[in-house]
Amino acid sequence: MLKVVSFPMNEVYYAGSHSDTPPEREELTGVVRSALVSGGVHVYDVSMTSLMVTGTPATGETVHWLVEVTLPVQDVDALVAHHTSASFLAFVEGGAIALGGSHQNSLYQTSNAVDTSAAPFGGSAPSPPPGARRQRK
Repeated sequence: MLKVVSFPMNEVYYAGSHSDTPPEREELTGVVRSALVSGGVHVYDVSMTSLMVTGTPATGETVHWLVEVTLPVQDVDALVAHHTSASFLAFVEGGAIALGGSHQNSLYQTSNAVDTSAAPFGGSAPSPPPGARRQRK
């Protein structure tokens, strides 16, 4: 069984400004995915939606993200625990700095608990790509 959980995450720019282009969003989504995996969470999918941007480039912008994660039901507790740990945000910030670009000029915050209220649903991990399968001899 799979479940979709969500949590808000703020990206606070201390230099530069927000650029919500698909490549920028995909890069940050990849960083968040890696941060979750670093905490032992088996992630099937991650999506991020920019809910709003507050502030200005002159005063500092804050992007209010909604992060939605699809994962096995048995990994929900691991995600909740990792989400509240300092290592989660440290991993996100380190990954963003390594990427370069606009996300390296940000600090990241999680302010609320993980919303785990969605009902589980049937599903499984996607099949591996054909090249990843072992060949029988």
